[in-house]
Amino acid sequence: MRSATLVLSCAGVGLALVTQHGCISPLAAVRRSSGSSSGSSCAGSGCGTIVEARWYASTRSSRTCVPVAKLRMPARARRSTASTKGVIVSTNRFRPPSLVEGATKPAFSTRLSNVLINEALLIAVLAITTFAVLTVDQSAWRGWYFHEIVYRIPLDNWNAYESAVAEYPVPLKAAITGVTYLAGDWLAQANSLQRDGRSWLDADRGRLGRATLVGLVLLGPLAHFYYEFVNDELTEWPIYAKILFDQTAYLALYNTVYYVALLCLDGKSFGEALEDYKGQFWRFLTSGWKLWPLVGIVTYTIIPQQNRVLWIDGIEIIYSAILSSLANVESEGAD
Repeated sequence: MRSATLVLSCAGVGLALVTQHGCISPLAAVRRSSGSSSGSSCAGSGCGTIVEARWYASTRSSRTCVPVAKLRMPARARRSTASTKGVIVSTNRFRPPSLVEGATKPAFSTRLSNVLINEALLIAVLAITTFAVLTVDQSAWRGWYFHEIVYRIPLDNWNAYESAVAEYPVPLKAAITGVTYLAGDWLAQANSLQRDGRSWLDADRGRLGRATLVGLVLLGPLAHFYYEFVNDELTEWPIYAKILFDQTAYLALYNTVYYVALLCLDGKSFGEALEDYKGQFWRFLTSGWKLWPLVGIVTYTIIPQQNRVLWIDGIEIIYSAILSSLANVESEGAD
């Protein structure tokens, strides 16, 4: 008997709200629903269809007649509602952001500041690099025609690189590897940010700095000394044996250094980082097998010894992006 009374009460409120034109005055709907003694029961049973009261208050002056169909909430929203004094109020998930009480706006200013800082740093680095490349022959320009300058720029930059790599092999290769891992990590972040609808310039500078530091201090020197070792000690080995050694002992060591160092820079202890890496070892190794065997054929047949790290670093822009995505997949999922 009690349930039948509640059903009749709900039906009575609904009929009283509907005008002969099939529409409801928004303000009247709220008043009548709020004043109904059975409103709370109706809300509790899920049969209410009135939405946010404050929205109706904003239409008080217009006295707009809203069709009943437009007051019907979708089933998804109806399942996530809360009762407030007899009026069904949509939860924050389905209410417009401007109507959510106590809602905090997205940290737009923080994100904008991050984007602007990254953009300024990127422009500065590109400007310095471009200036250095274009002015490689500045001391000898006198009397040159413009087309002579343009023609000599790529050749003389390559000659300058070869002279530097012969004189300072470890620092130069370390610097190139650092830039490689900066670009690779930024590429990985750009892919993740694009999926979230954000700009690639909104990258995490701390993460970029950690990747660059690992490439500069550890991976660059490691690559230099490894290829020196292969050239000096494994000269008689056939190419397939060198590639096999690359893809087992060296690749395993390389991935371990990258992952453990990255986690240590992120605040974990060496033991914790090593423990985390145990579960990722095979995933990292098999990911490398999809790329490096073919690269190894070119490395040991075409590329001269002094340029192998440069060649490898060019490919590692892609590989470092893969490593960065694998290393940060858990943290991104947590965010």
